[in-house]
Amino acid sequence: MDGKIKELLTILKQENEIHDRLIECAQIMNKALKENDTNKIQQTSMKYDELTCNIESVEEKRLEICDSIGKKTKMKSRHLNLTSITEALPPEDTGPLGEVRQDLKKKITKLTKINTSNQVLLENALANIAKAVELIACEKKKYSGYKQYGKKDSDFIFRNIVNKVA
Repeated sequence: MDGKIKELLTILKQENEIHDRLIECAQIMNKALKENDTNKIQQTSMKYDELTCNIESVEEKRLEICDSIGKKTKMKSRHLNLTSITEALPPEDTGPLGEVRQDLKKKITKLTKINTSNQVLLENALANIAKAVELIACEKKKYSGYKQYGKKDSDFIFRNIVNKVA
């Protein structure tokens, strides 16, 4: 097995490990969103961002290695994908590379599903917050204060979330 192929295999294994941690982080985020645990959401978001940066740097290394493999095999495309590389390699090199690639694809699919669920939960939470603010800010029936027996007050003083009038 060529040195660059071994290096590519190592990089793909690193990507798999980071994706495992991303999946774990996304699952923690999902649970925190369901429980409305804002502290856990904040902590998990920071960890998720850090892992995302890690995956980006590993992907950049992978692209560099793919480019150098492409030059060696005289493929003209820049940033070759793994399918192109495995098709150009001898069968003894494609086995381990294909296995790691399939594992990575499964993890990315799983991560995508969890992230979609998290996105829906976040959008629902934001919609609920927006609706609550709208209800507070736009009262339809404006009645006067205490001991007025529910009479409408024509000179209603607008009250916001922080009631500075009372």
